[in-house]
Amino acid sequence: MALYGYLYFAPWQRFRRAVSSNDAMAAEMSIRQVRMLMATILVLGLVRISRLLSSLAHYGGPWRAATMKATNARA
Repeated sequence: MALYGYLYFAPWQRFRRAVSSNDAMAAEMSIRQVRMLMATILVLGLVRISRLLSSLAHYGGPWRAATMKATNARA
């Protein structure tokens, strides 16, 4: 969330000001920074989702109880 706040209040606002004043160089620099921040946010999100899924797989997740009941019923 902090990265989104920084993204909106710093480089995105600089980009909007540069576009309104027709300053192509400043707009290009700002949009590059926006792209880098968005890529960072995307990677962090993907890492978080993969860690969540791997921990669910490790601990069995919601399907573990059903699997355990089926295994115990056979025994």
